[in-house]
Amino acid sequence: MNIIRKIVTVAVATFVAMIPAVTAEAATARKVTVCFSSSYAGYAVFPQAGGLSTSVLRNSCKTLNLAGVTYAKVYGYWNSNSGTFYAGTAHLALTGSVTVFVAGSTTSPNVMTASGTSFIDTRP
Repeated sequence: MNIIRKIVTVAVATFVAMIPAVTAEAATARKVTVCFSSSYAGYAVFPQAGGLSTSVLRNSCKTLNLAGVTYAKVYGYWNSNSGTFYAGTAHLALTGSVTVFVAGSTTSPNVMTASGTSFIDTRP
């Protein structure tokens, strides 16, 4: 019985050693606010949060508590139909609260962080 306990203890210790360490910053939830200050509504997708998405009405904001998220893919809803378009990707610092602003028109969207720096990706 004592040998089995030792084997289990070694196996558990080996498994725990294989688990990657997570920094305190990455594990701590922080506020991520998405604001659509534009003529259209839209949504943001957070792939690092399991693909979590949040819809936001035009001229309004929504705040989420997320951990370990460094970017958000942002999409808008066309005003003329129910289709969507890619507005851009916001790259976020790993720590601290952050706001993603979406502005512009459906033909010329602009995605910015709270600092006002533009992070637009080329549309697919």
